[in-house]
Amino acid sequence: MFKKSIIMSMLMFLMVLSMSTGVFADDLTVVEEMPYYEVEAGMSEEVQAAIADINQVNAQIEAEITAAQAAAATLYANYQSNLAAEENAAAKAQLTAQYETEITSLISQLQLTAQQITLASIERSNAVGIQSEIVFVDTLFGDRNAKIDPIIVVGW
Repeated sequence: MFKKSIIMSMLMFLMVLSMSTGVFADDLTVVEEMPYYEVEAGMSEEVQAAIADINQVNAQIEAEITAAQAAAATLYANYQSNLAAEENAAAKAQLTAQYETEITSLISQLQLTAQQITLASIERSNAVGIQSEIVFVDTLFGDRNAKIDPIIVVGW
């Protein structure tokens, strides 16, 4: 009887632990989520080159994200200070509309660039026999989140 209760307690603990791990994954930053793959000894030269290409593309996307985040932070800070200094409601509405246009354009351009880079790399890796997919990373830009798409390797 005592053994059954210990086993049941351990199973309950594992169940609670497995349910809560997804919650903590939301706090990951872009750098921690950006995939990186090691070149292994048994890989062919083509696969090694494709893995290196995928790592280079993911690093390039990460650099693009970092630059866009810095631009969005500056844009948001300027918007906040201009909004606080303005008293006219019509001018506030104009500032908000201008900010919305600029931040949307910044994020859209980043998503388009990342998508083009990613799709080209996936085509190159698929030609060598690597199975790769796009994964979306939720990223903060100023006051809003957007999903950007690095590559993950599924298999080869």
